[in-house]
Amino acid sequence: PATWYASPTAYIDPTWASIAISAYGFGNELSFRLDEIDEIYYNTPNLYPFIRDAYEQRRNELSK
Repeated sequence: PATWYASPTAYIDPTWASIAISAYGFGNELSFRLDEIDEIYYNTPNLYPFIRDAYEQRRNELSK
């Protein structure tokens, strides 16, 4: 994908270091959204259908 070429961590050798840095970045971004995730978790009576429907909606939007 084109986004891979735009990512500065894609050019780091060895590959495991690039993967580790990307995983750290993902975890860091996720840590800023914990309140949002907790709110969704506690305000949704049944989490599985909510996540499933959100996934399907996203797939439908991406396929347009």
